[in-house]
Amino acid sequence: MSWQCTSWALREAPAPTATARLVLIALADRCQPDGRSAWPTVETLMAEAHTSESSVKRALKALECVLASWRPLCERCFSAV
Repeated sequence: MSWQCTSWALREAPAPTATARLVLIALADRCQPDGRSAWPTVETLMAEAHTSESSVKRALKALECVLASWRPLCERCFSAV
């Protein structure tokens, strides 16, 4: 778990929907301290975001699109870790 990743997901990360934000927070909670890897299952994300499989998959797709343009900012946030 990385508190830096979780803090970023809660306060700074772009998220197109509330479900996407919950999924991102669940991912961040499992993130390595360097901010570069988190591999929870869809089932884990479903349980932690209290949503369906299809909602998790939509949220992941939306986050992938949104965060791709934020990559330099994300790396800068985690480079201090």
